[in-house]
Amino acid sequence: MKNQSPFGEFVWFQGVIEDVADPKMIGRVRVRAIGYHTEDINELPVDLLPWAPFLNGTSAMSSPNVLPGDWVVGFFLDGDQAQQPVIMGMLTGIPKAKDKSTGFNDPSGTYPRVLEKPTNSPSARGETLVSDYKAKTAWQNPTVFGAKYPFNHVIETDKTHLFEMDDTEGSERVCIFHHKGSYVEFLPDGTIVVKSVKDRWDVTFGNGTMLYNGNLKIGAVGDINMAAGGSLKISAGGDVAIAAGGSLDLGAGGSGTFVTGGQLGLKGSKLDAQGSASDATGGPDAVEAPGDTSVYTPPTEEAK
Repeated sequence: MKNQSPFGEFVWFQGVIEDVADPKMIGRVRVRAIGYHTEDINELPVDLLPWAPFLNGTSAMSSPNVLPGDWVVGFFLDGDQAQQPVIMGMLTGIPKAKDKSTGFNDPSGTYPRVLEKPTNSPSARGETLVSDYKAKTAWQNPTVFGAKYPFNHVIETDKTHLFEMDDTEGSERVCIFHHKGSYVEFLPDGTIVVKSVKDRWDVTFGNGTMLYNGNLKIGAVGDINMAAGGSLKISAGGDVAIAAGGSLDLGAGGSGTFVTGGQLGLKGSKLDAQGSASDATGGPDAVEAPGDTSVYTPPTEEAK
């Protein structure tokens, strides 16, 4: 016996998204379908178009990455009654014009923002460089951008938030980019670049380890503060040099010890040693502290 399901004869349609503000917030959009809906927005206003869900896989986004004015393909579950649309996917194209006075367009007249250009991400075509947003600093951030279509797989939002997975030979990258200019980028050789254009917070509620098999530089335009609730230990396999452009103060709530395997020299215009027992010697022949004691100069705001 033939199945008498009301969904047994659905029909395909092609149309344009005109509303993405789903009041139920479940990812539906309003679509004006060619051949089923008139372009006359007075005869059929946007708010009378039926809501259409997206046919998604198990990895669906919480809301679809689409905009009013985007072209889509779908089907009506209820056939020619055309009241139960379902969206299969979006069509990429090259928009030629926009007119908010008629249907099959963005009612606000905002989208598409650019005409005569493909609607997929410019970064996928290598036409705009994320590196253009990467402000140059005294410590230049390394970057490699050589995206070539079709190897750069990009998710881009209306605000130019980007997620790039670039398989271009020799320029393989992964980049998460915020439209203000902050980003995390993985370069072809495995280098990781992290940039914040404003504040940055790193909070860990467990232990942490930082290990560099090469050199490590730490600099700040302003102050650097280090504090520990327990002990603070600093050690080096080579020399240790501490220099201050102003005063240098060392203090301890308990006892303190300076130990050197060689001569200890203390120099100053005035030497004052106080304590229950003291023996301080020094003078013009005192030995200079080993290592480079020049004051470290971090990058300035003007250098950025």
